Amino acid sequence: MYSLFVKYYEEYLSNQGLSEKSIEVYIVDVLQFCLCPQVVDMMEGRCRSHEALQGFYRVLSVEYQPKSLQRKMVSVKNFLRYLFESGEIEEDSYRNFKFKVPQSKILPKFIPKSDLRAIFQFLSDDLAKSDSRELYRKKIRQGSVIEFLYLTGVRVEELCLLTPEDVLADEGVVLINGKGGRQRIVPVDIANTNFLSLYHNEFLKLSAAAKRYFVNNWGNALSTQSVRSLVRNVSQRAGVEINVTPHMFRHTLATNLLENEVDLRVVQEVLGHSTVKTTEIYTHVAISHVKKELQRKHPYKFDVKS
Repeated sequence: MYSLFVKYYEEYLSNQGLSEKSIEVYIVDVLQFCLCPQVVDMMEGRCRSHEALQGFYRVLSVEYQPKSLQRKMVSVKNFLRYLFESGEIEEDSYRNFKFKVPQSKILPKFIPKSDLRAIFQFLSDDLAKSDSRELYRKKIRQGSVIEFLYLTGVRVEELCLLTPEDVLADEGVVLINGKGGRQRIVPVDIANTNFLSLYHNEFLKLSAAAKRYFVNNWGNALSTQSVRSLVRNVSQRAGVEINVTPHMFRHTLATNLLENEVDLRVVQEVLGHSTVKTTEIYTHVAISHVKKELQRKHPYKFDVKS
């Protein structure tokens, strides 16, 4: 019944400069909303849009974690706005519907410094063992991907969409095209990196042909899945026991910057968060880490016998 509306909405989102992955997620949220019985009543004028939204919220609040709940509600409110502005629904009471999302207690997972050192040490040692040009190029690429993830804190989708024109090596910056078409500038001194400088010289012609900065040996753009596989493979070979994902480098960078007393607003700019409130969660991670370290290493640890 609503397939045509959803199709038009998908086209509308595409024209807003959103990534394919983001559009896919938002459309799943909208399709889920369309399954609610109240939506039929809303489209036929038997109930108001805020009532349909309220029914959807009741279902979601039982089944989903706060972060997913927040995203789904925003997705559907945006869809309702589209329907109203397109004249498909006649009232906009959905605008006044307020929903309260419980505070998430799940903190972002970061890579401990010992594991981070183990990963980069392995990459360096492994590169030195290359016994063929093909293997050398492969190890340069895997090292540069992981180095870039940690240096910039980019999302894996942002890394895969990076173009050669986005990497301004002479100026020491990289242009990152983030969510919602927002672009941010992240300083990266490629000339003084261990792997990116090698990659930049070795792969730039292939990158230019593919119109993507990170490519494989055949000149094809790296996919998000191949990056995840690369990170998992390297971390396991480095002897890291935790399951490392590309996104954990983003969390780790943010946490490490705050531990080193970098201003919260600077971290916000680097990560491309639209509000500083999103960045603040990393202060809790940093404080949590400090607490654990103090409990373990504080000098006030005496073996007092009574």
